[in-house]
Order: sequence, then C-alpha cells, then structure tokens
Amino acid sequence: MRNVLFIHGAGEQNEGGGLLPRELRAGLGADIRLAAPIMPNPDAPDAAAWEAALGCHLGDQKAPLVLVGHSLGASLILKYLADHTRPPGLAGVVSIAAPFWGVAQGEMKHWGLPPGFETRLSDLPRIVLYHSRDDDEVPVSHLDRYAEALPQALVRKVDGRGHMFDDGNVADILADILAAFDGAGTT
Repeated sequence: MRNVLFIHGAGEQNEGGGLLPRELRAGLGADIRLAAPIMPNPDAPDAAAWEAALGCHLGDQKAPLVLVGHSLGASLILKYLADHTRPPGLAGVVSIAAPFWGVAQGEMKHWGLPPGFETRLSDLPRIVLYHSRDDDEVPVSHLDRYAEALPQALVRKVDGRGHMFDDGNVADILADILAAFDGAGTT
C-alpha cells in the first residue's frame, strides 16, 4: 500500500473531505491510501500546534509516502521538513498554492522557514510546486520565491484554478504523485 498524507490549508476542514482531497482520492486508485486529517483549530491556526499535529500524523503513516499540502498546509510541510529529519520512505512532496513566509522573523516568524532551509530541502527526492496565476489569496509571486530557493523543484504555474484548485482538474497533480512513487521504486 502506498500512502498520501494531505494537509489542508486554514479554514473549514472536514475529515478526509474538501473537494481537492476527495478528487485526489478518487483518482489515485485502490492501492493508494489518502489521509486528510483535520488540523488543530483550523479557523485560527497556531504554528506550534499544527507542527506537532503534522509530526503525529507522519508517525501514523507507512512508507512509501507522498506529502501533499494546500496553502498553509503546504508551507507547513516544507517548514516541517526543513526543521526535522525526513520521514522514512518519503517519496516526494507536492505543494499547492503555498504562501512563502520567508525565513522565520517578524510577525510570521512561527510559520517562517529556518535559515538554510534551501540546503535542508535540497535532498528531498521530489518537490513539485503548484500555483495558479489567478490565485486571489496567495499571489503567484510566492511560487517564484520558492522556485528561486529550491531550484531542484518542479514548478507548475497553471491557469484558471484559483486558490482552492477546486475546478475538478487534478490529472496533473495525480500524475506528479504517481511519478514520485515511481521514482521511489514503488511501482
């Protein structure tokens, strides 16, 4: 069994739900399990609580594993991987509409990346960064900042999917998840 852990962004969440994780789950097939846990207090997220929850959810996962995050969930995954040891069997990371908080400082210091995050993330097996040019919550320039810091990442600028990526078009994201598993020798 291959595993995908999907971390939602802030705001309304429901266990395993939301259009994006439901569409991904439907497209992955029976041999891939997608978990989409509710994060603590999603309407007023706390960085330490979310990081601790992600650590717990990672401990529940089996290898091989692809991490997929949307918005705040995506930036949390990248921060977590820069701050902690890579989970065993991590095959890849797919980031969707991630805000770039920069290096930890100022009022967003708890969400920011650690100094040297570029080096710490350079050995991840596969990073794919998605962002829609028409995102009205997180400007596409945030993707550009990640792309500059992580030149090994695959960058997918798309059109017409807004911030939520809820247009029903997940074929490209599914292909990148499957490619991460294939790259890990888990076909």
